[in-house]
Amino acid sequence: MQVIRPGFDIERFRPLEGARESLRAMLQVDADTPLVGIVGRYHEVKDYGNFTAAISRMKREMPGCRYVMAGLDLDNGHRALRDLLAQNGVGDAVHLLGPRDNLQTLLLGLDVFCLSSRSEGFPTVVGEAMACGVPCVATDVGDTAMLVDNAGHIVPRENAKALGAGLTSVFALSKEERMNLGELARHRIQSLFSIKSTWQQYEQAYSSTLNGAWQCAESQGS
Repeated sequence: MQVIRPGFDIERFRPLEGARESLRAMLQVDADTPLVGIVGRYHEVKDYGNFTAAISRMKREMPGCRYVMAGLDLDNGHRALRDLLAQNGVGDAVHLLGPRDNLQTLLLGLDVFCLSSRSEGFPTVVGEAMACGVPCVATDVGDTAMLVDNAGHIVPRENAKALGAGLTSVFALSKEERMNLGELARHRIQSLFSIKSTWQQYEQAYSSTLNGAWQCAESQGS
């Protein structure tokens, strides 16, 4: 068996000068405001209870940090989500953006991307954030640890304390260290998970299969 994982468009999802400032201007926050983002539909597997509990812990250490949530039903019209944020005391620190067409623009402006899920397969949005050069802190679910490897932080699932500590630890790095971590993340996607590397794997798989079938037929013919 050969596993060929999805490839990422590294030209669409790539670092862009000015993206950080543009996102903060859109959110109407100061230019130096730390931003953590999370993307995904409102669903129990995404474990937004874990995320809100984690950022509640962060808020005590980093009161100036702000949090961006984007995806289906992650908007101000969702009563259950607003109640969850209020219960954790973070409603005033979170920007609910709902579904976004220009996801790469959002990702590019973040300091850290977070995945709080209790279950995943292959979390595409983590790879997209990495391709943008954004450090990721993610729960150890599905193929996430394999995707991130040493280019981010992996924490146990359903553990808000560990998730909050992982996010805080990225901000404890110097600006240069955070930049290096983001560059390492992008390099990992470029070298192992680009669209080019994916189609090359498909090409090799088809070629080896055809060669094997040809050799088998030739052997049977002889």
